[in-house]
Amino acid sequence: MGRFNSLIALSIVICLAATCGIAFFCGSVSGEDGVMVFEGKVVSVDRGKSVLTVAGTSTMSFPIKGDTEIRKDIYDIELSDIAVGDYVNVEYSADKTGGIEVSAITVEYGKS
Repeated sequence: MGRFNSLIALSIVICLAATCGIAFFCGSVSGEDGVMVFEGKVVSVDRGKSVLTVAGTSTMSFPIKGDTEIRKDIYDIELSDIAVGDYVNVEYSADKTGGIEVSAITVEYGKS
């Protein structure tokens, strides 16, 4: 009976990982549409070059374009509203040239 319960628990964990996204375990997930999510703390915001650098499971720099959706809680914000130390989720994909295209940034309110 103990082995059967262990198999059920393992099955539940696998289903949760698939449903909630591998990001829960490793910080980045690729969905069917190729969108990946990177989460971590902002280590720098270069407003002049429109680049956001985030440290999570690694450190990544993201180029931000004018059409990138940036939100904090339920509010739309600007890149200039993001501060070093903010915890963010960055949704991105590869563009046609192999670079990074950021579609959305969400600043997690009260998370640090």
